[in-house]
Amino acid sequence: MSTKSIHQRYTLQAAERLQLRKQIETLFQNGEAFSFYPVRVLYRKVPRPEKETAPVRVAFSIPKKRVRKAVIRNRYRRLLREAWRLEKFSLYSHIPETEQLHCFLIFT
Repeated sequence: MSTKSIHQRYTLQAAERLQLRKQIETLFQNGEAFSFYPVRVLYRKVPRPEKETAPVRVAFSIPKKRVRKAVIRNRYRRLLREAWRLEKFSLYSHIPETEQLHCFLIFT
């Protein structure tokens, strides 16, 4: 077992969330996408800022048009975040130190 896996924190911190409107708009305009039912993934590689520690920034969306009830939307959002939180390290190992990946997960 490597020492890196011992010190992994399975959390979703603020630094790992995609929050800036400009970054999200750029992602929707210039990003690439693929679908893996029931999730559509938009992503874009960008140069990593100097003080940035997170290799991936991620956001989640559950459209109200698809899932009417807020309780169910919130549950799906929690499940998406939980799945991301547990599986993100398998993606982190493939991202170079000089790049950052912006992802947007949309429940379809």
